[in-house]
Amino acid sequence: MIKNKINFSIIMPTYNRDFCIEKAIDSLLNQTYQNFELIIIDDGSKDNTEELINQKYQKELQNKKIVYKKLNKNQGVCKARNTGLKLAKYDWIGYLDSDNEMLPEFLETFQTEILKNPQNKIFYAKILRSDGSICGRAFNYTSLLQGNYIDMGVFVHNKSLVKKYGKFDTKLKRLVDWDLIIRYTKNNAPIFIEKILLNYNNSDEYERITNCCSCENAKKRIHKKQQKFLQQIFSIKNSYDRRHKVITIFGIKIKIKIKSKKLIARANENFLREIKKKEQENQLLKKFVPKSFLDYVEIHLVEHCNLNCAGCTHFCPLAEEAYLDIETFSKDLNRLADLTNRQVGKIRLMGGEPLLHPELNKFMEKARGFFPNTKISVVTNGILLNKQSQKFWDCCRENDILITISGYPIKLDYDFIKNKAKENNVHLTIPKIQKQSFGTGLWI
Repeated sequence: MIKNKINFSIIMPTYNRDFCIEKAIDSLLNQTYQNFELIIIDDGSKDNTEELINQKYQKELQNKKIVYKKLNKNQGVCKARNTGLKLAKYDWIGYLDSDNEMLPEFLETFQTEILKNPQNKIFYAKILRSDGSICGRAFNYTSLLQGNYIDMGVFVHNKSLVKKYGKFDTKLKRLVDWDLIIRYTKNNAPIFIEKILLNYNNSDEYERITNCCSCENAKKRIHKKQQKFLQQIFSIKNSYDRRHKVITIFGIKIKIKIKSKKLIARANENFLREIKKKEQENQLLKKFVPKSFLDYVEIHLVEHCNLNCAGCTHFCPLAEEAYLDIETFSKDLNRLADLTNRQVGKIRLMGGEPLLHPELNKFMEKARGFFPNTKISVVTNGILLNKQSQKFWDCCRENDILITISGYPIKLDYDFIKNKAKENNVHLTIPKIQKQSFGTGLWI
């Protein structure tokens, strides 16, 4: 039992919040799971925050359930959180702002998910805003780069990521959460917990970072940080003698003696034109980047099928009813993502008949989480498409899943399927020529 014990360090930055911090602290102290420490970093408050905490939480301060540290002056939320990270003694880190409240089962829920998914380093859930709206959805890294949908109050990560990817960027005044989440999740697809676990205050009744600081400069800085990767792939720099140029391609520096800037510009244009072509791009990747790339991966979620084709190349009529479990699937995808650096051209979720799997939605979300840029499709005979719930269609749309109908000579209401896919903005592929029998009748 001790082996599976999960301990949390919860970091709470605060500044002049004596009117609301009590509720935030109590929401943590009233958790159904009690293996935690609360680290309060007072960012130079000028109100009665320090007196309130020392008086009301004297017992918790003495037994180190609460650690309170006041900074000499106001330095911003990043500095406060970074100080909290330095003081944290447990392996799992969470964040609680002084005007929000955790639901009682917050820590217990995260503890359960961490034990169920020991290979994962990041977990997050949903929040309920004070205006009644709900924030939080399945993970997609491409969507995350467009805008943040993960709140820091329900973002829990392993402390090892701090050393690997850094702390909060103190040069940012806004969007500091988004910046850190982008860095941490780039190579660590998080587990999404489909539960509301935090009441989030988004009112404008008092001064908050969200309603008093412009976010335009922060957006520019974050985008600039993400663009540095592209600059590392191809860039031009002056050498010290000023008679040479250094072209850096995939981290390899090539020194070239030049006569004019036009020569370099022409080389740039030619390189970019060639790299857009898939075959040339793959050759360059193989030459300069020592990482694997897979064109195609096929994963069978179900062994059996709802058809009984005599010439089935998957031998489904002989298979017993069997389903791939989500834990095995997650471990395999996590390993595949590491080996290929998430560079997989296509992933096909197949069977048997994949629509027979009762947890198909979870498999689609997991696949997209691990491979944000891969073309992912569900290959089905189509019989069960007209019986799928709205959640299925929503999941396909949100995770950009292509539905491919295999084209067996069976009666299907293609008009209904086409309309359903169109209504939900889901991509659908239907073969022009149906299969006729084993070994013949290929589709175009």
